[in-house]
Amino acid sequence: MGALWLPVREPGEEQHELGFVVSFVVPYYVVYSSRTVRLAPPIGLRDSKRELSFELSACELAFATGIVEEIAGSFPGHGPMPPEVGNTIVPDVCTDLRAPGEATLFDCLFSDSWTSRP
Repeated sequence: MGALWLPVREPGEEQHELGFVVSFVVPYYVVYSSRTVRLAPPIGLRDSKRELSFELSACELAFATGIVEEIAGSFPGHGPMPPEVGNTIVPDVCTDLRAPGEATLFDCLFSDSWTSRP
């Protein structure tokens, strides 16, 4: 699990990064965009939310290409896991952060905390 911090792109954006995770169980990896956006007005005690996207912007693609090249050099034979596969719910499986019926293949193969970092 790692991240490349990028400059924020728009007003209200507090954090912008490209994240990546590599599985040691199966030969797959995921590269995704993550940003933290300030909520207006704040919801209860929460004043920001984290958004994940597998659709990378043009400015993120060059950085993502570099990350993928590093992964390929360190983990030959690994390939990208398609989001539609990784987001599949695994019935009757629970993890530290997910109840039965909530855990996805991403949670099982990478870590259930990969989407919950602040």
